[in-house]
Amino acid sequence: MAIETHPERAEPAGSGPEIGGPGGVMRPWWLRPGVHTGVLGGAIGYILGHLLGNFLSSAYAQNALSDSNDVPIVLGYAFGTIGWLAGLGVFNDLGRQVLGKPLLAEVRRGAGEVGLPRGVAEHDVGTTVGAVSVVAVMEEAAEIRPNS
Repeated sequence: MAIETHPERAEPAGSGPEIGGPGGVMRPWWLRPGVHTGVLGGAIGYILGHLLGNFLSSAYAQNALSDSNDVPIVLGYAFGTIGWLAGLGVFNDLGRQVLGKPLLAEVRRGAGEVGLPRGVAEHDVGTTVGAVSVVAVMEEAAEIRPNS
């Protein structure tokens, strides 16, 4: 949370960008990324991976009592993990970039704007990064130089 150095210029609460997509329309709760969509994506991914593993390993030599269905289980776990992550919304930005659409953060902020906290200018961030790197280099040089 940022400290307001100029409270008279502070924006009132709730005056930020519109919630939801363009036009402010939000998706229903059951379509938003969350734990419920992650579990559903993981279950669907596991089922699809297990079925694909059964299809791919059906021509393998089968022993009657070996209980060796490693390929379907491994593919089920791999696809289940990918489905879990997709259900959580991890691939949303990647999918938007692949389709050539702007990222949701850019749509909400406006193109070209930098998402920094209020009261922080871009040159403040650059100065801070530069100062931290200078201090790190000086500490490294002090450790290398022997005390005489």
